[in-house]
Formats: sequence, structure tokens, C-alpha cells
Amino acid sequence: MANPVWPATLPAPRADSVDYAPLFDNIIKSPMEVGQKKRRRATYVPDTFAGSVILDAVQVATLLDFVDETLKGVLPFDWVDWRTGEPQSYSFQTRPSFSLFPGTTDFWVAKLDLVTTL
Repeated sequence: MANPVWPATLPAPRADSVDYAPLFDNIIKSPMEVGQKKRRRATYVPDTFAGSVILDAVQVATLLDFVDETLKGVLPFDWVDWRTGEPQSYSFQTRPSFSLFPGTTDFWVAKLDLVTTL
């Protein structure tokens, strides 16, 4: 069964908010008599993704429904890798958090905390 897809009615993340980082250090270092030996810990290292989107009240409801009902809070979904433009699967590490967009009373900044999946 295919993963759900990020809702088309929700915007792309703000360009100035996108941040990717490895989930963990993938190198194991073993001390040797002379120097150290290094090897990979795993063949795949997920990346964390932090970003934010600006939403109106209807879009906030759409995002919460997508996370809670469609994904049941844990299932993966398909979106875009913002570094390459290629398809990428993600899952939420935490539920989105919301704050009012500065200077408004009806737009929200939703902070997304995701991890890439295979």
C-alpha cells in the first residue's frame, strides 16, 4: 500500500526555515595501537527535517486531521526532499507546534519536526 501524500492544500515550507541534519553519527571509531579504525554503523542514516509552514485556520485543521487521522500520528507520508526536489518519505517525530504569525491574528506558523524514512 502506498504512503499518504502531503495534502495539496497545504503550502511548501518557508525556504528560510528548512534544515536537514543526520539523525545520528554513522561512524564507529575503534582505537588501534596506531591511530584508529573507522567503519560505518549502518547503510542508511535517516535525516531529521525541521521546517515551518504558514497556515490559515482551515489549513491548521487540515494539517491536524492529516497527522491525527490519516497518519495516526506515526505512519510515513510522501512529500519532497527540499534539497533535491525528488520524492521523499517522512514521518513526524513530534506533533506540529503552532504560534501566531507575527502581526496577525488569523495566520499560524506550524513548526514541523520530521525524519526521513525509506
